[in-house]
This record gives sequence, structure tokens and C-alpha cells, in this order.
Amino acid sequence: MPDINAWLVEKWRAQRLKQVKAATVNRELVTLKAALSKAVEWGLLEVHPLAKVKPSRLDHIGRVRFLRAEEEQRLREALDTREERHRLERDQANRWREQRGYSLLPDLAPRRLWITSSP
Repeated sequence: MPDINAWLVEKWRAQRLKQVKAATVNRELVTLKAALSKAVEWGLLEVHPLAKVKPSRLDHIGRVRFLRAEEEQRLREALDTREERHRLERDQANRWREQRGYSLLPDLAPRRLWITSSP
């Protein structure tokens, strides 16, 4: 443990980034730093050798991917099914409210939100 230092970890990180993603390297680095923190806490080390080592920067923008036609169709069907369930639940709630003399919630009349283009 006394041989571990920031330079050695940076060298390891550079090598490891060639093999795996930055998020994986960050998780491994966090694990190592936690182990060294325990070593300091238990008196096995006087100072934390990696206290100033920062995690790798991550690309949070991600990747843009467009749905294939069949994925889009499944998504639209799932949304239509969800909307129909919401309409049925609203109708049931309004019947319950009407029986008890409460004001009714706005009607969720069936309306198609998605415009599908025909080829």
C-alpha cells in the first residue's frame, strides 16, 4: 500500500481507459479510494495517497438514436393503450364522483394525439 501514489494511479487509468469506458474506470477508482480511506482510518497509512485524484470526465451528451419503424409503431401502440387506460379510469372516477355528488373531473374524451403518415 505505501507504494500506491497518484502518478501510478494515473498511469493505470490511462492504460485502463484503452480497455473499458470511463465510467467503469471511475467506479474502480472509487473502490480503490474507499479502500485507502479505510487504511488511513485504521492507521495503516498516515495520509491518503489519492485524495487529490479526480475521476475521469464523462460524456453526458450520449448518442442520438432514431427509432426503427417497428419500434415507433410499438411505442405509439403502448402510448395509445396507456391513454385508453387513463380514459377508462377517469370515466370510472367520474361515475364514482357523480354518485356521491362531487364535481366531475374533466373528461378525457378519445382523441388521437399521434399523426401517422401513410407511405
